[in-house]
Amino acid sequence: MSSQEEELRSLSLSQLFARALTAASDASELNTNEEPTQALLRSAYSALSLAQSLLRARGVFSPNEQLEDVSTQGLVFMLVDVVAGEIVGRLTTKGRSDRLQRLAQCKANFESYIRMLDSYGVVEGEDREKLARTGARDPAKRREEKIRHYRWEKEVREKLELLALNRNPPMLEPPSNDYLLILSLLPSSSQTQPTSSSNSTRLSTANSVPSDSLLTGSSSSDDLRIYTISLLSLLYAQSLAQLESIKSETELLESMPADLELLDQGADDTRQRERENEGAAGTQASWRLDSVNRGGPDGKGELMDAKGKPLRPFTILPSGGAMDDRARLAAEVFRSGHRLPTMSIDEYLKNEFDSGNVITGGGQASEDAPTSSEILQIASENDGTRSGREADDQKRDKEEKWARYTDDNPKGAGNTMNRG
Repeated sequence: MSSQEEELRSLSLSQLFARALTAASDASELNTNEEPTQALLRSAYSALSLAQSLLRARGVFSPNEQLEDVSTQGLVFMLVDVVAGEIVGRLTTKGRSDRLQRLAQCKANFESYIRMLDSYGVVEGEDREKLARTGARDPAKRREEKIRHYRWEKEVREKLELLALNRNPPMLEPPSNDYLLILSLLPSSSQTQPTSSSNSTRLSTANSVPSDSLLTGSSSSDDLRIYTISLLSLLYAQSLAQLESIKSETELLESMPADLELLDQGADDTRQRERENEGAAGTQASWRLDSVNRGGPDGKGELMDAKGKPLRPFTILPSGGAMDDRARLAAEVFRSGHRLPTMSIDEYLKNEFDSGNVITGGGQASEDAPTSSEILQIASENDGTRSGREADDQKRDKEEKWARYTDDNPKGAGNTMNRG
């Protein structure tokens, strides 16, 4: 047994949970893929695993109990499973099988937390209906579910902030993450583990007094219990969302072809061997310009071994004019999806006018212009002039034609409709 395991086994349940929450809070502000972050997460998970074993061995929670039978401080330890699920999900993995195993551990922790809250009736029936996930495929229905869940979580967080203002002293600045929020509910005697400089300042206000007197007034214990139950409900909703995400990722990983995973593992092994060879050759092997050719078509090593197993990723290109084809295809990507104009607007209008496709006239000027009869009347009034005589003849000829037309076609002669 290592010294770290011996140290963890010497801690109480509260101290184990406090150490895990402190490490998880420090890791939440760092890059997940870095080794210091992974070390913090592994340390937190070790403490949480031991805390889960203690909870099961001591029978802290029983299916025969009701919510009223659990003390306010005991409610905090219901959160061990959900914190463990969050921590396991952030641990790095290698390959598909390892990731599927981690996802199965996350799912088991979240489902254990949900079953526990359901057995104690922490989340009431009305709230449970709001958080129910139907797994609908319709995007509109899924969007409505997400909006409903978001509004419910927002109401719970507002309730938590209101209750936090009644603390003694009041929590004027809320914790930066949920780990610190859970840590503030533990007894102050259990928070003996060192914290980072960024977290110690935020925890000084929340943990200045024991959790038994976190809230003021005669109903301080009742308010603290309501605060803890509200936090349990909030993480209940987040656990349901995490299970939905785990389900989608699991389906995606299970649908991945097995040979693709073997190819990735082979590429990783090849890169590891190359790094080891470079390290054995010296520090300059990774950057020297006159490096030794490792073989292969591109000088980076052989593509396959003697049995035909790929040793590294490679791309198969067409035989003739490969680069020309790639350049041509790349040039056709960002081209216009519609017909570009062949002439300007002015040129188009000129062609339309020349073709007689544009109708001119009309408007107020056309309405104010005199008719042909009015023009003849005005021109015939110019007595003594040639144009006046011609206009007078045209006017008289027009009137005679109209008189003959009215004689030949009496009024109503063309109306043959509606006759008995």
